[in-house]
Amino acid sequence: ADKRERRMPYLVAGLLGAAASLSIVFFFKATVPSYLVASVAFGLSIGVVRVSQLVILAEASHPSNRAAIMGTNHAMEHVGYGVAAFLTGTLVAVLGGFENAFRFLSIVLVISGLAFLLYARRAKVK
Repeated sequence: ADKRERRMPYLVAGLLGAAASLSIVFFFKATVPSYLVASVAFGLSIGVVRVSQLVILAEASHPSNRAAIMGTNHAMEHVGYGVAAFLTGTLVAVLGGFENAFRFLSIVLVISGLAFLLYARRAKVK
């Protein structure tokens, strides 16, 4: 990403990688090795998303606002943890269990990745 100075493709790849790793567990017959692979893949994918998004924010901000923007991003990330816990619990209850809830969430991740891809192309985000 640093060599090519392109961030958005990595963000999209991370979202799609996270969706694929969730799919391994919740759409297919899972085994201990597939859980291990999916766990590592999910962690790496989310790491790619987080780094890409932070670099995009930092590069798009003026240096005098950078700490405020990155701090707000970090605070919203933690708000997201709480909201996600509530929403996921609600999905588990409404959709009849963990498997259906996480199947739904993996589909949401795919849609998010594609939405970011379309946005990046339209807005010409690097």
